[in-house]
Amino acid sequence: MGDKPSEKGYLRRAFLALKTDQGQTCLLQPVRDAMPASWKIANPHDDHISLAFIEKMTPEETDRLCSLVRSFAAAAQPFSLSFPMLGTFQNTHPGKEPEDKGKSHIVVYAAPDAASAQKIQSLHYDLAYKVLRPNGFPFGLKNITPHNTLAHIKNAEGERARLESFLDEHHALNVPPAHYTSLVLLDSYAENDPCHPSHHGNAFTKYQVIEEFPFGVGDTQPQP
Repeated sequence: MGDKPSEKGYLRRAFLALKTDQGQTCLLQPVRDAMPASWKIANPHDDHISLAFIEKMTPEETDRLCSLVRSFAAAAQPFSLSFPMLGTFQNTHPGKEPEDKGKSHIVVYAAPDAASAQKIQSLHYDLAYKVLRPNGFPFGLKNITPHNTLAHIKNAEGERARLESFLDEHHALNVPPAHYTSLVLLDSYAENDPCHPSHHGNAFTKYQVIEEFPFGVGDTQPQP
C-alpha cells in the first residue's frame, strides 16, 4: 500500500461528508484569525461536516461505494444550513480515554441551529440505512455532533480561561446560511504516520477528496 491514501487506490480512513463552500469558509476566517496561537487551527480548505465513517477500503470497494453514492446524491436536492454560534466538545475515540484528563482534546466548532442539526442527522441516517448498511459497508453509527471544526485544543485545562473568554467574545457567528450542493468522499491521514491517521498526534491531519457527488441534476438552487 502506498504512503498516501490515494496511491494504488487504497483508502485508509474514508468517510462521507458535506464540503463547506468557500464563501462560508471566508466568512469564518476572522474567527480563526482571532484564536490564540496555542490552539491548533484547522485548515480552512478542509472545512467539512462528517456524516459517516467507512474507514479502510480497497479499490473495488471504493468504486462500488462511489457508484451507490452517485445515485443517492443525484436524487437529493441542494440545501442550506445555518451556523449561528460557536460550540465545543471533548473529542475521544471509542475505548480510548485521555491518560491525563487535564490535557483532554477539545474541539471548537461552528455549531448548527436545531433545524440544521436535524437535517445533518437525517442525512447521516439516510446514508447509513439506505446506502451503506444494505450494501455491506460499515458506517460508524453513533450520536454524531453536527459540526464544522475550527480548532483543536490539546491542553484543555491549561487553556480553559482563555477558551471561556474567547467564547464569551465570539459566541455568536454573524454569518449567513451555508449552501451545500454535493456530498464528498474524503480520505484522511497524518503526514508523519500515514498508516494511523489521528487528531491526537502532533501532525496535522490531511484530507483528500476522492470524489464529489453533486445533488440533483440541473438544479443547483439550495432549499431553505
